Amino acid sequence: MHYAIDGKYPIETKEQLTKAAEYFDKYLVRFHPKDRVKIASTMEKRASDLGVYIDNGWIKNYSRPFCDNPSISPDFEKNVEMRKRACEDMKVANKLKADEILEKLAQIKNSEHPNRIVDLLFDFDKLANLEYQWDKSIVDPIMTVFGSLNNPEYDAVKVAGDITNYMLKKIASNETETIKISSIMGKQFQSAFSKDPVNTIINLKPMEKEAFCKAVKG
Repeated sequence: MHYAIDGKYPIETKEQLTKAAEYFDKYLVRFHPKDRVKIASTMEKRASDLGVYIDNGWIKNYSRPFCDNPSISPDFEKNVEMRKRACEDMKVANKLKADEILEKLAQIKNSEHPNRIVDLLFDFDKLANLEYQWDKSIVDPIMTVFGSLNNPEYDAVKVAGDITNYMLKKIASNETETIKISSIMGKQFQSAFSKDPVNTIINLKPMEKEAFCKAVKG
């Protein structure tokens, strides 16, 4: 039996997975950010196994720490500035030299692994007593580094024409679309694409990618 986290919230079937996603949409703030990563990553993997596409921004954002080469959020600087203001409001900015610490974090974000920046932000938020401001005046350390409320797909990569890796996963979960594509690309392709849409398209020859794009748009 598969569960979202700690033996709770079953995600064995497509129906259970969808139901769990709806639940976490409403109540994700009740869970610690590190648990959100576990939930998002587990649900993303289960969705892939079941051939389901769950179009939830929080899953894209919180599963990013487990990516091989995770990208830092385009909102990172804005999120750091929000922390500075929160420290000023709580009158701990001068005491902690908050601006100085946060500026140093911003400076090393390109030289340190993103997960290291997350750990340092967790330490800072605990020291500044900002943990109670998560999901209120600031976003938590994981969202600060990896997430974007406005554009959860900020790290999308075009794989074939204008079709991104996220779009490929969505297409692969749609049986009607895959049947249409198989009429041009073949049933063997359909099987491989349904199991691993992104790598299947990456490994195509240029002319085959063109044919795939036409099949999708047609």
